[in-house]
Amino acid sequence: MNKRGQTSEDPRQSTTTLRRREFQESRRAERAEPAPAKPARADIEEPARKLREQRPQPARWTLLREEARAADQAAETLLSQATEGRTAQLKVEANVAQRERAAQRISEEQAIHAAALLQREIDQEHLRAAGESEKQRIERQQEAEARRQREEELHVAILRKKAQRQHATATRLDEEALILRHKAEQRAKETLRPTEMEPVLREPQTPEAKPARVELESPVPEEKRSARSEVERQQRSTEREIAEAAAAMRRDERRELKRQAAVQAQLENEVPVERAAPVARRQPIAAERQPKPRDEERQKPAMRLSVSPRAISGGSTTRSISAAPAASAVVAPTPSADTTPFVNTSGNFIIDQNGDALTLRGVTVLGLDSVAPQGGQTVADALSLNASNLATITDQWGANLVRLTFGTATILNGNGNLGSSDLLAGLDLTIAAITDAGAYVLLALEAAAGAGPADADTVQVWQSLAARYQDEPRVFYEVFASSGSIGGDLTAAFATVIATIRQLDPSSLIFVPGSANGLDVTGVPLRDAGGDPVTNLVYTISVSLQNAPDPDVLSAVSAVHPVFASMWSDDGSDLGRQASRIADLFERCAIGWAAGNWNSDPRLVMDAGGGDFTPTIWGNVVLRAIKLTTPPLLEPADAPASLAVAQAEGPTLSRLSTSGNFILDESGQTIVLRGITVVGLDTAAPASGQTRADALSIDEDNLALMTGIWGLNLVRLPFQAQTVLAGNGAVPAGKILAGLDSAVTLISEAGAYVLLALEAAPGATLPDASTQQAWQTLAKRYKDESGILYEIYASTEALAPGWIQAALSLIGTIRSQNSAAMIFVSTGNSGDFTGFPLLLPTGDPIFNLGYTVNISPQNSPGPDDGPLASFADSSPVFASTWSDDATNPSRVSPYVGDFFARHSIGFAAANWNADPRLVADAVNHDFTSTSWGLIAGRAATLPVRQMLERFRK
Repeated sequence: MNKRGQTSEDPRQSTTTLRRREFQESRRAERAEPAPAKPARADIEEPARKLREQRPQPARWTLLREEARAADQAAETLLSQATEGRTAQLKVEANVAQRERAAQRISEEQAIHAAALLQREIDQEHLRAAGESEKQRIERQQEAEARRQREEELHVAILRKKAQRQHATATRLDEEALILRHKAEQRAKETLRPTEMEPVLREPQTPEAKPARVELESPVPEEKRSARSEVERQQRSTEREIAEAAAAMRRDERRELKRQAAVQAQLENEVPVERAAPVARRQPIAAERQPKPRDEERQKPAMRLSVSPRAISGGSTTRSISAAPAASAVVAPTPSADTTPFVNTSGNFIIDQNGDALTLRGVTVLGLDSVAPQGGQTVADALSLNASNLATITDQWGANLVRLTFGTATILNGNGNLGSSDLLAGLDLTIAAITDAGAYVLLALEAAAGAGPADADTVQVWQSLAARYQDEPRVFYEVFASSGSIGGDLTAAFATVIATIRQLDPSSLIFVPGSANGLDVTGVPLRDAGGDPVTNLVYTISVSLQNAPDPDVLSAVSAVHPVFASMWSDDGSDLGRQASRIADLFERCAIGWAAGNWNSDPRLVMDAGGGDFTPTIWGNVVLRAIKLTTPPLLEPADAPASLAVAQAEGPTLSRLSTSGNFILDESGQTIVLRGITVVGLDTAAPASGQTRADALSIDEDNLALMTGIWGLNLVRLPFQAQTVLAGNGAVPAGKILAGLDSAVTLISEAGAYVLLALEAAPGATLPDASTQQAWQTLAKRYKDESGILYEIYASTEALAPGWIQAALSLIGTIRSQNSAAMIFVSTGNSGDFTGFPLLLPTGDPIFNLGYTVNISPQNSPGPDDGPLASFADSSPVFASTWSDDATNPSRVSPYVGDFFARHSIGFAAANWNADPRLVADAVNHDFTSTSWGLIAGRAATLPVRQMLERFRK
């Protein structure tokens, strides 16, 4: 309050104070003594007077009252102002709260709107993703259709070219037949004298005469009959070749028509294949797939097939198939004869009717135990064995076998989805499709828990299947597929089931486990009652990433008996490294296999059922394994029994020359020199009764094996200069040279070249005068021998800088005696080809020069784009020393052999008669190949690249 306000309050405060005092005094007085009934007037008047005196005057009272009123008004004003301020503040706070609520509502609305926009974007993204996925699916489908179309076109083109080649072959055979007939007629006319022809001309032609029998008045001499029989034999041989070519052409044409019909039926999806009706004993399996009638055509009779009896002739079966026309758009091709031979075993090989080795490489298809064909499907379709799958398996992958697995209950009772008769009818058509695609079928009975080979159900199954397919030469039987243990005597265990099959199918090829654990093969062979090995048996093993075979045992057994990896699988977890090594082992040992699986894990392709044939990691390993070289069948007759036979049958050694990076013979054919190193010329001292060739293990038996069985065409003989000049301490130089003459003669007569390799003395890096003298002696001694080649300085060390000049000097020494000699020059051991090839003053490479390298696990050839590969692609290169550990070779060595083949590099593998050995004991004629020998032997059989001739107008 202001000062004025305080003044206006004083009277009121005094009056109140006085009244309070009066009241208090009166109360104290009353408590002190009782008050009289009527107090004294004087006592009352005095305080009243004082009080009146203290009262303000009227003007003053008015002033005070006005001031009080003003104060009240001011207070009311202040209160009003305070109230208004509070009201305003409340309004402001209300407005603020309202604005905050509005802002919050706006924020919530914005958040809801943003969430709605985000959800809309998510929905749009989902729609775009779905559209993209659908687009990709359509594109993949279109790509698959396009790929299938390309595959179909490629297949048709291949078949067309094959038909053209067969037609050309048939035409050529017809022409040759006409020529042979003409020659035969001429030879017959020249052979038979007129006097011998007269009785025939004088034969009476009366109705009573028997035209089928003509009697000659005089016997034909024995030599004339032999000539006539030879002419007839040639005619029969020519006619047989023509008939076989025509049959093959008709078979391919029929197969193509079948494939086109199946593809058309699959694409149109209007003529599903009808299951064959149940048969009592044997239903034809190599028949056409027949279209199932549509609903409006179901009343029409289904097509019936008939198979004529098959006659066994010359180890083959003749199959004639006829079919009535089906009531559908698919027209069956004109039936024709088809000759499919039986196969059998010979030693450790499976051979065909021509006696050639047949290596079975195929795929396993699972699902017979659970197959349930959907509407319009056949059993083959449901197993992913339709036309496109079979074309991929046989034509693109190159497999020649499909392995079908099943259990005993499936054959006897069906699989729950199909009855036994329907399942077997579907199996008939599936086998027909596989065989028509050019592949064999291996029916594999998978062992049930607790079952054995002699189990009653097992015997009943094979009795049924053998009776059903006894006349189908492309169906084989794997009687008991098990990766587990098979206890007891294997011969006794399998005797019953083998006898059951052989009673119905005597020439069948039967596959049995090799031993008690599904992997080892030490339990072979199974023997009959006479103690002889059972014929036409193949021994199976089971190989996986966790179950690898013993290479030594497998090599030893597969060298004597046929072995087949019926269960070979890998999940690709190690990127196929071990599987690739196993594939190389299979190839070296000539072991066939069935890779699992085409239509189930571990898969060979991404989706066989969906037509996506992209190979998996495991599939790529199998693809590579299919393309590996098939070892040839070398019968004992192929190996010369003696050098006389080798000289009669072996090729005449031709002088060699060079052209680019190729070595050529006198006829211009490419020669890749592949051989072995025979050491010991510096140390060999023949025992009593031995020749130097015997001591060096190059006697007749060794040479027959080298050239006839291994197929080698070179023997490298290393020596030092002092051996030629002064002998080896035990034998003088003259006898050493005489023994070398004998060895060279034997090797040349066996059809192989001799590479004389002068080795550097220990510690020497350049040739000296003794080197020059030794080459002068040898070049003069063998100047007229076309089979002698010269390696002028063999060293495993890096050569000194003056090597090129020294090499030119040695070349001049040899060429002074033999101007066309084939000479090999070392490039050192550094992998540096600077200064090579050696050039003439004109700048052209010196003719008839090859360049040597040393290859071992410690000195690999490098990659395909490395220095050695580049040099070998322009100049002749020869690995004069190629070695490895005999019992534990490097895994790189098989690829080195492939590297040599790709770049036309010859080699001499070390060693035939010393460590590291290629065979166990060449001196004592134990020719069992070591692990290293198997690798070198395989490399010797790889294909030889031919030089492409320049285009000539």
